[in-house]
Amino acid sequence: MISQVLADESVQVLVFVVLPLVLLLSGIVIYGAFRPNNYVASFPTFSVRINFLAHDVAYVVYGTESKIVEFEAKVGRRGRLIYVRAPKELPEEDLRDILPFLVQGLTRLRYAYVIYRNLEPQKIPEAEREAAIAELQRMGVSLGESVGQRQVQRAVIHNLPRSTAEQTKATISKVQDLMATARGVRETTEVLASSGRATSV
Repeated sequence: MISQVLADESVQVLVFVVLPLVLLLSGIVIYGAFRPNNYVASFPTFSVRINFLAHDVAYVVYGTESKIVEFEAKVGRRGRLIYVRAPKELPEEDLRDILPFLVQGLTRLRYAYVIYRNLEPQKIPEAEREAAIAELQRMGVSLGESVGQRQVQRAVIHNLPRSTAEQTKATISKVQDLMATARGVRETTEVLASSGRATSV
């Protein structure tokens, strides 16, 4: 009688606990094996893959049977916008050939994108630079210059007046723009391609 009760309990545990767990795990494994990879777009002659290093830092990898090119990328805060920077060493002809395929891959992966490259830095005229330094000093910003050369490296804002968050943000943005000019070199970029939802770097 006791052995019969124990046998019945074992069957109940098997049916109501173990079997559902086995079915659940099997479903997870099957789903993982057959669901499409959200970060790889495969085509007959090429593929585009996004390899994440962190939640907002990644590499976009363009690959064919004979070539692999990596593009540094940054993912926007909303997660479906990606900024892709072309490597400096990539020849112009190769870049122009790869660009349409890169766009095709990112579109299939459902990312809004900006694909760009850094251009050679432009030297800012001395008069414009001096005017920026004078304006920074007028705003109460003290400038740190590198030893042996008059090149602005950093700035400290003293006595920032109390203001609204928007005014403070505008002031900081203005200081950053003036600092970029005061350094004497302007970084420039060229947007090579962008989706409808993204138009600037």
